[in-house]
Amino acid sequence: MLKQMSAYDLAECEAFYLLEPFGEYQTNYAAGVVAATIANVYRPKNAKGFTPDDFMPKRGLAYEPPKKQSVEQQALLLRSIASTHKKKKKKKKKKKSKRKKVNA
Repeated sequence: MLKQMSAYDLAECEAFYLLEPFGEYQTNYAAGVVAATIANVYRPKNAKGFTPDDFMPKRGLAYEPPKKQSVEQQALLLRSIASTHKKKKKKKKKKKSKRKKVNA
């Protein structure tokens, strides 16, 4: 396609892209806007707000592969998740027991 385009046509396309971006980046940014909006609805009140860039794919030099976790780090994470889950279950049981007493 570039072989058939004149320099003027190419410059015109580049100018149009600056005004109205298109392609993969723009699509990812639009998805990032939706994801950031949903995440901001459910974030804690005092937490920093999310931006669309927080949900954009990272490529090139900015990309950092995930760091490997040791077995101890994985076990600590699982224990943390399990203890949080247990606390939530206890709160639900307390709420249910209070409701039964009020209704009885």
